[in-house]
Amino acid sequence: MTRLNALATRLLLVGALIGRVAAGDDAIEFIPLDDLKLSSTLQVKWCWNATGIDAQDRVYAVYGGPWGDLTDCAVFRYDARTGNKEFLGTAIETLKAAENYHEGERVEKGHTHLPFLDGKIFIGTQGFHFASGANSPGMRDALNSRGAHILGYDTQAERLFDLSRHEPAGVFFDQRGFIALTVMPSQNLLIGLTVPQGDLLLYDVSKDRVLSKVAGVPSALGTTRISREVVAARNSKIYWMYGPLKPSDGPGQMYVYDLNSGQRNSEPIAVDPWCWNGQAIAPSDGSVYLSDQPGHLYRLDTNSDRLETLGRLVPEAELANEGNAMMRFSPPVVQGIYLSTDEKRIYAIASREMTPLPPVIQENGKPKRFREPIALYAFDLGSREVREVHRFPRWNTFCYVTGSNVKDTEGNLYFAVHAGKKGLMKVNVEELRTQQKDID
Repeated sequence: MTRLNALATRLLLVGALIGRVAAGDDAIEFIPLDDLKLSSTLQVKWCWNATGIDAQDRVYAVYGGPWGDLTDCAVFRYDARTGNKEFLGTAIETLKAAENYHEGERVEKGHTHLPFLDGKIFIGTQGFHFASGANSPGMRDALNSRGAHILGYDTQAERLFDLSRHEPAGVFFDQRGFIALTVMPSQNLLIGLTVPQGDLLLYDVSKDRVLSKVAGVPSALGTTRISREVVAARNSKIYWMYGPLKPSDGPGQMYVYDLNSGQRNSEPIAVDPWCWNGQAIAPSDGSVYLSDQPGHLYRLDTNSDRLETLGRLVPEAELANEGNAMMRFSPPVVQGIYLSTDEKRIYAIASREMTPLPPVIQENGKPKRFREPIALYAFDLGSREVREVHRFPRWNTFCYVTGSNVKDTEGNLYFAVHAGKKGLMKVNVEELRTQQKDID
């Protein structure tokens, strides 16, 4: 009888655990965007960090993809309060409406975060897919591209517009694209960072004009990777970095531009070699947190211009997990961070590629691969310990998960998913934490 009672108790506990895991899935909602009707034959394919949110809890996402022989980008919006989602237009349509489109021009990506300022969402464009290495095909595409536009969406007038329409060449920088955007609300500034050279654009949103352009480091062209983050600190300093083509080639180089002096530091500050790919700034005191793809978490001291390493966003056991006899795992990758509402934790989703063993060769001659989210992790800024909040089930597809610090007023987090799935992933992190406490 005792053994039966013990067995029954164990079954009840297992059932409760399974129920909690299933309930955890209820706290995560996938919102497809590729089911919306577009105004053209654009194929919705990729979204690299291009998410943002306005003051009415409306989340924006920009997806690029093929459009006939060219490429274009579609702008979508999801209303967190009503659940309504809509297609707002494309980049090329916006350029044409502004009479600022050159026939044959490609708009490969809206690669930047989509910052919100003065009632407007901003989108940086890139007319090529990737530019790294002096003689690479991607660099040749970049040097043959028209240049970098910034588009805006006016949330009051409900329309897309082109900020670069008044520039002499119709672009802010020739043969460049914007890889990062941010805002400095105290100065009404929109700040852009270009690829492949790392030029800075300072744009006065209230006056609708360029305040300044800061040329990138000439020696960086073709020899470095550009940070996917540009930081606007409260003390009127702007930070960005260059990383080596390979992390083993040496340290990264951080630069600082001081708005008060109008000067950039002449000598770079040595930092870790991995380019930043995640940013969150604390509303209370302006503390700046940055992350890179291997999952290192940093705090930027804007007084001393130094990066402090806080730890890893992924547990050591997961970092060391190389798979099993049936599946080989690549190292986990983090492509964005989120600061909790109480500013005590940093959240991140880690993903990884997985290759079946033995290899499964597809019709295209390439081995079958999966890429899926592993888990949502929480890094405690006080204890500097990382904990798993939610373990994702297998998706059995190839997907990227990107985005940084896009949160609605209820505290829900929004990630962009592309490749095998295209849409937003909405995460009720407080519900997940409550369920986890119940399990513990």
